Amino acid sequence: MIAFNRLIHFVFVIFLNQCASQTIKEPIPSVQYWDHFAEFIAGVDLSAENIFIDLVNTKAYQDYKKNINKHWNKIQNNYLNVMKTWKDRNLNNSFPNNTTLYLLAGGDFLNMYSLNSESSRFIMIGLQKPGFIHNPLQFSEIQLKKALASVENVVHELAYYNYSTSRRLQQESNNPYFVGIAPTLLFFIKRFGHVVYNFERVYLDEDGKIIIDDSPFEVFDKRKYAGIKISFGNKDKTQIKEVYFFRIWLNANSISPNTTEGKFFLSQGRLNLMFKSAEYIFHTKEYEPFILDLLPKVDRVVQDESGIPFRYFDPKAWSFKFYGKYIGRIPLKNTPKVPFQNDLNEAFQKESNPLPFAFGYGILKAKNKSNLLLFERKSLPSKALSLK
Repeated sequence: MIAFNRLIHFVFVIFLNQCASQTIKEPIPSVQYWDHFAEFIAGVDLSAENIFIDLVNTKAYQDYKKNINKHWNKIQNNYLNVMKTWKDRNLNNSFPNNTTLYLLAGGDFLNMYSLNSESSRFIMIGLQKPGFIHNPLQFSEIQLKKALASVENVVHELAYYNYSTSRRLQQESNNPYFVGIAPTLLFFIKRFGHVVYNFERVYLDEDGKIIIDDSPFEVFDKRKYAGIKISFGNKDKTQIKEVYFFRIWLNANSISPNTTEGKFFLSQGRLNLMFKSAEYIFHTKEYEPFILDLLPKVDRVVQDESGIPFRYFDPKAWSFKFYGKYIGRIPLKNTPKVPFQNDLNEAFQKESNPLPFAFGYGILKAKNKSNLLLFERKSLPSKALSLK
């Protein structure tokens, strides 16, 4: 009987320990916590004081580091080095004081930062979960492997195609351990050589103002305008930058002062706008009010042909440069069947410059089928003067 009771006690203790291992508490960040985490997730050599140093010898992390370094080398060779040279020749750091707004961004910090690195403020809008990062020090090795796999899968897709599928982003942002877009952003911020000062969960209130959110994950995850804010820059903090990601479903009234997101967008000052693989939704009549309200706030647009249609850019107000090759809409499931842009095709026929990297949907057709459109404002329209 005593032996049986001891056996029951032993089994009960094991059960409790297993339950405890499944309970992952939210981290309590120190001043350097998020920089340590970014260093860890980036797969670079960790500093001696990094609080995650004990995890680097696990098989899960060693495999991750090996694969992620291979992907990063491909990103550098195929995209980053080429993009930097191209940017230095073609963008000339125009409108450096503007906020960069990237609509339908997913987790694409790679292209946004590479082509807009002069900005100090970035706003990314997408449909994925913003992010909630559980403490990896509390993971089992299996949990750690699953958490790291979600980041590696996104980086892998970017490394080989400079493109992320909606299916991949949605799947990986639902990872239960490293939730949302945040892990991918922290990965790229660190790989670009920055120090992460802080990571915060935020949301938009009814007036479109950014509010810090300390609520539990269950509350935060259900917020209509949930977001994250990451502050980063150099070691001595002489160059401080910030990136926001908000989960917002854009519609015709998303720049209206009568909507929460409209109040937010209208309060952002002058903008440099970016689109890449934008699903052609802005080619539909439904989004015309959105475009007409947004463009007066914009001074520069970098996009592929799936962004705002060429017809909305008045040559009296905008200068144009075209790169790569325009072949018309790339047929994609669940995207509108928009017409061929004859005016854009004529512009490409007159003058098109080489594009030495894959950009947008063109990569789905062939290596040299990508295009990039650069529009820069010549002068402010009268409507824009009231929106400054």
